[in-house]
Amino acid sequence: MTTSAAVRADILEPAAIRVWVEKRTIFIELTDGRIVGFPADRFKLLSQATEEQLTAIVHLRLNSHLNLIHLNVTS
Repeated sequence: MTTSAAVRADILEPAAIRVWVEKRTIFIELTDGRIVGFPADRFKLLSQATEEQLTAIVHLRLNSHLNLIHLNVTS
C-alpha cells in the first residue's frame, strides 16, 4: 500500500487593515475581505465608554495587530 502526502501551501492568516466604530459596534476589516463586528457593550470597560471615547481609543497599529488603547472612563 502506498500513501502520499499532500503538499500544503503556506496559509496566511488574515490581518486587520481597517477598524472603525458605528453605533457602539466596533468593526474590523480583514485582508481577506471579511468584516467582523462586535458590540462594545459585551466588554465591561468598553461598555462604560461614550461613543466619542470608543472612536478615540480604536487604533490600528502598522503591524496589523488590533490595539485597543487603554481607556480611562472615570473622567
